[in-house]
Amino acid sequence: MYYFNFWYRKALRLCIGSLLSLISPCSTLSADVWKPADWPVLKSYDAAHLSRIALPLGGIGTGTVSLSGRGELCDWEIMNVPARTFSTITNGNDAPFFSIYTRQGETVHTTLLAGPLSANDYEHYEGRPVNHHGLPRFSSASFQGAYPMGQVLLQDEDLPVSVRIKAFNPLIPGDAERSGLPLAVLSYEVTNKTDASMEVAVCGSLRNFVGRDGSNNTRNWKGDVIPLGAKKNRNTFRQAHGLKGIYMDSEGVDTTSLAWGNLSLVTAEEGEVTYRTSSVRNDWGIIEVSPTSVTLEVIRGTISLKTLTVGTKSLRKKILLKEGQSLSLPLRSA
Repeated sequence: MYYFNFWYRKALRLCIGSLLSLISPCSTLSADVWKPADWPVLKSYDAAHLSRIALPLGGIGTGTVSLSGRGELCDWEIMNVPARTFSTITNGNDAPFFSIYTRQGETVHTTLLAGPLSANDYEHYEGRPVNHHGLPRFSSASFQGAYPMGQVLLQDEDLPVSVRIKAFNPLIPGDAERSGLPLAVLSYEVTNKTDASMEVAVCGSLRNFVGRDGSNNTRNWKGDVIPLGAKKNRNTFRQAHGLKGIYMDSEGVDTTSLAWGNLSLVTAEEGEVTYRTSSVRNDWGIIEVSPTSVTLEVIRGTISLKTLTVGTKSLRKKILLKEGQSLSLPLRSA
């Protein structure tokens, strides 16, 4: 399970956010055992009706990030301003995402945990108006909703697994305190469709965008919108209360800014954890270390898997999935 945690300052200096807080000054959270179970479904949407679906995830008054109908995270509205379509970066690039890695013998697949693009998604002067446009995707997706819970079902005849993404935030009628946690929880339930065991890893990638709220932008020579505001952002690995993850804040953003705060990418998974607090910058003709991005890798048991270095900060879990077996890989964000 992965957790995202964000804390941002309102005009009255209240802590707000969405996702899970790791060692936050505003609350103390501990890890619970994730138990896969059937979820209620009030409405189902097929592949032809996914383009406008966005399930908001985040506590009451904390802002939200949304789970799209095809499985991506979108509309990052956690910094006190409306930010529909804001994906933390210039559209068409390395926005937050999750991916899956599978290996059976010499056969390896790495796939974005999202459904296919629509034909109109390619209408752009560079053919990339959407994020993650160059990554392989599952060939079909569907969505099932029963707020505050949402599920995305991913299938592909050419892949050895199917995946069910489960996402929610706590919502307890009559309990405003627990219903107002700045938290979103993501779980990836992976099913082995073959008759042989395989290695599986799920990787989450997230850029430290503290200081960017989608309202302060410039444009480059091509006309692309470039979000501004991040300055001297830093990433730190932390572990406490059964949680392990990367804590992201800034020492350069003005603490009186409504876009100031912190966020975390966290897992409650036990076992060895590897991480990195920076990655190579992805740009034309540039090779440099970017301190605004990190990688966190979680390993279960003795399964060894190649490190997936796609994107910025990432968190990944590795398991051995036997033939016909389904297993949940829960992820939390705050």
